[in-house]
Amino acid sequence: MDPRSLYVELLGAALSEREQSDGAASAGEALAELVRCRRQVVKREGPQADRGWATTALAEQVAYDTALARFARCVGVDCDPLRFGWPHDERKRTEWVLVSRGIPLD
Repeated sequence: MDPRSLYVELLGAALSEREQSDGAASAGEALAELVRCRRQVVKREGPQADRGWATTALAEQVAYDTALARFARCVGVDCDPLRFGWPHDERKRTEWVLVSRGIPLD
């Protein structure tokens, strides 16, 4: 199995589960979740020494991409989990679209 398709499946499942459990989030709620998840991902970047860091990093990235997709959808940006075959590329594209619309992510 292509690891990219596994990430797409993880992201799609997380997004679907989140939307089913929370329903439609307001843009403000979705932005708060996005900022919280972004802080976790940014904090973890860099050399890792602790055991299990890869699993934690993956979970945090899926959580961040889920929050990113939910917020993007709230503000009318097309964000399909299937585009996350190369997560970094789609993450940066979606962040760029949001920032270009005047939505600061930092």
